[in-house]
Amino acid sequence: MIKKAKTGIAVFDLHYPLHLRNLWNNILKVCKDIKPDYFVFGGDQLNMSSVSHWAESRGQKMTLEGKRLIKDYCGFNEEIMQPLMEVLPEYCIKIFMKGNHEEWVSQAIDKNPQGQFYWEIENNVELTGWKVIPYGQYWKVGKLHFIHGAFTNEFHAKKTVTVYEKDICYGHCHTIQIYAKTTPLEHDTRLGISCPCACKMNPEYMKNRPNAWVNGILLFETLPNGAFCHDIRMSNDKGQLVVRGKRYE
Repeated sequence: MIKKAKTGIAVFDLHYPLHLRNLWNNILKVCKDIKPDYFVFGGDQLNMSSVSHWAESRGQKMTLEGKRLIKDYCGFNEEIMQPLMEVLPEYCIKIFMKGNHEEWVSQAIDKNPQGQFYWEIENNVELTGWKVIPYGQYWKVGKLHFIHGAFTNEFHAKKTVTVYEKDICYGHCHTIQIYAKTTPLEHDTRLGISCPCACKMNPEYMKNRPNAWVNGILLFETLPNGAFCHDIRMSNDKGQLVVRGKRYE
């Protein structure tokens, strides 16, 4: 007898407040309908513009005008975390992975130790009931591993699965790319799955530079034996999704 699979939703690279708002609203609707067993924030949930080391190193003070870390935290709680918690079922296992943008806070504290115990994500984001995964570490369910992302070269999916030698999902690159590595022994296959982003495709800091970004989410299912299947759901620039035959506009 085949036991029922457990379902999951993974959202990468939201980059609040630079997220695609309609896509996020549709993700909430999907969560309400599917009632996932797992919800994974895959890193770079917050853009952290106010503590950007890039802006600091380049002397771009105008880009920091009016931006405050506490403002981003409060907005993230109100617009992202609170409505999400309202639609996720009580039994849902919730994962909050830190990405390189969340790591900017640690870098800011390292330069300004007076911010320690005040600026950290854990002290400001409503994470009760969430498992927080430090930047650079992974979360695993069955045979499927999740990281934020480590490589940005042209063939990053191949690089990722070759280095980690696991079935692995990641974001960071804001695009879709899949690589299957199969050994000749027992035809054991490993998948590297680059997932789409949930942020705006042309935020102000990009200055209209071309990119290969893709919006969307990852749906996945796992079985007790560790087997899994995945389904990348792309959205258009209006944030519209089609999931399980239903259109979310």
